[in-house]
Amino acid sequence: MKHRISAPRGLILGLAALATATLSNASTALGNDPFSPGERWQYAPAPGAAWIPSRASFAARGNLAWAAAPGGDGRLMALDLSQEGSVTPRYIDMGISLASGTVEAVAGSGTNALFALAQYPAPTLYQRRTEITAHGVVAAGTPFAPRWTHDLGLLANGPALVACDLSGDLVLAAAWDNSKGQVRVDWLNGATGALIARTDVPGAGLDGLKVSTDGKRVALAAGLALYIFDGAGTLLHQEALSAATRAMSLSGDGSTVLIGGFGQLSILRDGNAGWQFVQHLFAPPTEIATRADLSEDGSTIAIGWWNYATGTDLRFEVWDGTSFQRTHEIIQIGAPGGLQNLPESVVVSPSGQRIALGSWGNGSSDPEVILLDRDQPQSVLEIDLPGSLRSLDLDESGTRLLVASKDTHANNFSTTGSLRLYDTGERSLQVVEPVEVGGNLHLAARNPAALFAFFILGERAATPVQIAGVGGTLLLERTSLFLITPRATDATGRADLIYGLASDPSLVGSQFAAQAAFRLPGALELSAEAVDPLLL
Repeated sequence: MKHRISAPRGLILGLAALATATLSNASTALGNDPFSPGERWQYAPAPGAAWIPSRASFAARGNLAWAAAPGGDGRLMALDLSQEGSVTPRYIDMGISLASGTVEAVAGSGTNALFALAQYPAPTLYQRRTEITAHGVVAAGTPFAPRWTHDLGLLANGPALVACDLSGDLVLAAAWDNSKGQVRVDWLNGATGALIARTDVPGAGLDGLKVSTDGKRVALAAGLALYIFDGAGTLLHQEALSAATRAMSLSGDGSTVLIGGFGQLSILRDGNAGWQFVQHLFAPPTEIATRADLSEDGSTIAIGWWNYATGTDLRFEVWDGTSFQRTHEIIQIGAPGGLQNLPESVVVSPSGQRIALGSWGNGSSDPEVILLDRDQPQSVLEIDLPGSLRSLDLDESGTRLLVASKDTHANNFSTTGSLRLYDTGERSLQVVEPVEVGGNLHLAARNPAALFAFFILGERAATPVQIAGVGGTLLLERTSLFLITPRATDATGRADLIYGLASDPSLVGSQFAAQAAFRLPGALELSAEAVDPLLL
């Protein structure tokens, strides 16, 4: 039997003549159980290769991992998330192998929103130029090369940072000019790389650069100065700081800024009277806030504290950003004179429900990565890495962790590291394998009480709706729906759908949405999440 998926409003669902093949029993499905928690995949250097991932991000609406890995065999790389075991990247660009200094990678939700920053000797390590590049998904056999390149136009011996808004429509790049004691910030069009605005502000360093979800607010920590700009580069607020710290974050809605210091973290909010401090969260004077983050609306706050007196002790805290009551505290005590255990990453999901914490580790069995739930006292997931964490990202659902690490502790020499994906297995709908033209669309849905599962394809709804008599929320546009005939579930409540896809390279980079509906005894219930498969 042949099926054709319609393409309402020009969406990509013109996947011609999709031949169906049904897997109704999860035990016959490909690969391991996507609904079990644990490590999904790992990518590490080949024997003799030298690179360590410095930063990694979820990209393309949760379909790709995008990472920068400097070193002798440095690379930019994009990997499919729906894989397992020991994997290799779908895309690699070795252009950063000559980089020296900062190498960073960030991504937006768009398929062409893969951004990187790298510094290169010009001509020496003490006089470097800073370059921003943009990549996007391409068809097999097409070179994976930058779509555009932008140079910040200064030579300096200082750090640099890159950030973007949620969609990737706006890119921010900043570099510290040590010779002038100032920071240059460029606002760039994410699609074209065109320079929107440029400003140079006084600063004794460069510690943080954050952009709101919609790109309308930008926060910059420059040594002992905090700057807040609008999306066009206009300065809105400036604040003198008591200490330089990397514990700076901006809420997704652009209304709240966190700024750390010795023994305290301060909360700055935009109100009728402008930007004002509304609260200070205090810690012992021997601790400094090294990392901080907050939810989209600022209602959940997480902090990483490092005890600089011992160098080996740390604390993580989670606070309610409305009542300013502490909800979680994690303490790790290291051996005197032992390895430094620095809080390296704190990430809060947009909803504030999940909090991911990461550190260098103290050489013991204490986990370097911890995933918390705001409403649970115990951790959701703990990971003991072989070395130190370099970068940590948490997906929008709060169920997947992208972990970049070094193979040894940060205090010890190494030329290798790895990139790993972890999954809690909680999502009731999963993309099981990469969605490739000429390959398969393989979805798996599970509800322990389900008798049947329906797979619904279409477009993401601008406003999710509830349907009378149906449990859950419809996350797809009603006028775009294409309903797949029901699949019987197995004893665990799982059903799989596999569709063969036409081999049409013009579809590469297209996306659609899918949701599941479960037939329960006496009821019909929609899955709590939808997925956005990306054709590659």
